Amino acid sequence: MGAQRNILLRVAFQGTGFRGYQNQSEGPTIAGALEKAGSGVLNHEVTMRASSRTDAGVHALDLPVGLQTNKDIPLRGLVLGMNANLPDSIRVVSAEDVQSEFNPRHISKGKVYRYLVQNKFVTSPLLSDKAWLVQSKLDLANLKPALSALQGKHDFECFRARYCQAKHAVRTISSAHVRHHPNYPDLLQFDFAGDAFVRHQIRIMVGTLVDMARGYMNANDMADLIRGRDRSNAGQTAPAQGLYLVRVRLEGITTTDRWPEERQDPTALFPLVGPWSS
Repeated sequence: MGAQRNILLRVAFQGTGFRGYQNQSEGPTIAGALEKAGSGVLNHEVTMRASSRTDAGVHALDLPVGLQTNKDIPLRGLVLGMNANLPDSIRVVSAEDVQSEFNPRHISKGKVYRYLVQNKFVTSPLLSDKAWLVQSKLDLANLKPALSALQGKHDFECFRARYCQAKHAVRTISSAHVRHHPNYPDLLQFDFAGDAFVRHQIRIMVGTLVDMARGYMNANDMADLIRGRDRSNAGQTAPAQGLYLVRVRLEGITTTDRWPEERQDPTALFPLVGPWSS
């Protein structure tokens, strides 16, 4: 037995078939699978603390997760051992020894999300659980004023789920963009970066933007919609399968060891998502 170690895992997963990250009384969860795999490798119970809780069906390329152990297992052995005991849809991408105790949720200073929309009449069966099929013609140029209005510090009450438990919906969005995928013109990328997001905020914003691009709502009304703080005036909630947590920025940690030694671009795990360039 050694001294207590504080370990930061970087986790990627395909959310299809899971009831989200957080442990629940029914159905498989990402946290449940990680804790089972970690306990099996370390031979003691572990509790995983994540920087974010994803909903059922949502995917992640770079979710920071913390655990503690007093075992001297090499980081390489921890990563490979956990992956050998995880389902194929979940992978520990890397592990870091961190100098002091931390909670990823408390030191998260920013998150990057991408939402994928297939804009075509016939869906690709390979993307049915990885993007939202929208068959209507979408006018992306029409969205410029709406995307501009989303940026900045606002009360996003109109874009949060009614059962969200956050104390308030005041958040800051540093960037909001949409573009055609550089390699697949029928695949649209809705990109958002901000300090944090309330429950379903990205999905409701995307649903609203799609309704505006369809012509069902006026994109010039976005600022008034935000000021109105009324969820019933916003658009639909986009389905979970198109949403990807791309990156989480952490502050206040000092890494003393890492495996693998070089940190890779999270989007390399799923090239279809495309590199983050917003």
